[in-house]
Amino acid sequence: MSPTARAAQLRRRAQHLRTLASEMESTPALSLGQHAGEETWCGSRPELCRSALKANHQRLHASADSLREQAYLFVRHANEIEIEVRRALAIGG
Repeated sequence: MSPTARAAQLRRRAQHLRTLASEMESTPALSLGQHAGEETWCGSRPELCRSALKANHQRLHASADSLREQAYLFVRHANEIEIEVRRALAIGG
């Protein structure tokens, strides 16, 4: 794969990761907390359920942040590849 094609591939992957992160953070599951009042629970441990829900929300947001961080690294690497290509063309061309 040519360096230019590799850079384009990295940019596409980065966009896909950012899209996935946005979709994760807009999932209907994140609104469950709004419906988790005292009257919602039938069991004897509502606080445990709310705590688990909060922990899962935090993990989901952390995962989305990790995807965005990886997307940033992909774009940075693509930029580095393109700089090297331009540098090689300037030297050799």
